[in-house]
Amino acid sequence: MIEQKIREIINNSDFIYLDDFIKICHQDKSDGYYRRKEMIGIDGDFITSPEISQLFGEAVSLCFLDQILKENIKKFNLIELGPGRGTLLKDLNRTFKTINNKFDYTIHTNEINNNYLKQIKAIYPKCINHTEFNNYPTNYSAIVANEFFDALPIRQVIMKNLQIQEIGVTLDRKGKLIFDHFQARDDTKHFMARQTDLKEGQIYEFSPDTNKILDDLCRFLKKHRGHLLIFDYGFLNTSYADTLQSLYKNKKSNLLDNIGYQDITYHINFHELKTIIKKFEPRMINLCSQSKFLERNGIHERASDLIKRNPSQRDNIENQVHRLTNKKEMGELFKVLEVLF
Repeated sequence: MIEQKIREIINNSDFIYLDDFIKICHQDKSDGYYRRKEMIGIDGDFITSPEISQLFGEAVSLCFLDQILKENIKKFNLIELGPGRGTLLKDLNRTFKTINNKFDYTIHTNEINNNYLKQIKAIYPKCINHTEFNNYPTNYSAIVANEFFDALPIRQVIMKNLQIQEIGVTLDRKGKLIFDHFQARDDTKHFMARQTDLKEGQIYEFSPDTNKILDDLCRFLKKHRGHLLIFDYGFLNTSYADTLQSLYKNKKSNLLDNIGYQDITYHINFHELKTIIKKFEPRMINLCSQSKFLERNGIHERASDLIKRNPSQRDNIENQVHRLTNKKEMGELFKVLEVLF
């Protein structure tokens, strides 16, 4: 049981840093949330864009295919980071086959949930799952990460009495799990050395895991060329605020409840991601809202076509498009970082 493991660590060390807490909750090999739980869908804890409508996956497909056809790519990798039960992969694969069933590509994933992997393998027996992010075949690669990075462990740094400290989890006098701040680790201090404008009480969030994965992906793409799409909710510039949240059965929950049984996420700092990517001098890097991306890649035109073929589904299709693109829904909250190497 995850909570018991957390408590044992705290009993031995007085506290556990936030990123270590999240890593155990999400990735523990025997009980981790992402390793064993069916978390996606109406009966799960959250619903992603591909689960809302096939139109999302079709727009992503068209974006990838535009470059593949423009550059006359003959052979490529189709890679999804954290594919879950493979809904987006199905839509990508179907669209590719519809446009040209002679495309020569192989499917690759980075997924730690064995239940989801079995479902994907049942559909794509030749699909290869990876534990690293730089060991795909050395071909041009189309890589998509939808709500992948927001689930990776983060560190929260806070300025207290002009000292850099880190948020962690400990126990109060009654044995209840609580958040507190503790001495920052040396690598955190080193990373924060360039964040000179952090003020008293402000919080800075960063993920060493995200930074390492993005670094690996960019090195691979720089050498072998490719197209990377990152979809996630987040902000364009550093917010200096606590964005940590948890979801349980499609509702926001208390972060220290349901330990090991709920999704812990945060808002992505896209400014930080762009800073990492720019070091590799990509051919193109573009950041926009999800609504702009989907509209640019034909979601409204495709929706109209679907409605013509299925008039009885008009309301359902229009509701799906509204949810994906409206500013008050996912349209502005979700950002898309597009990179070409």
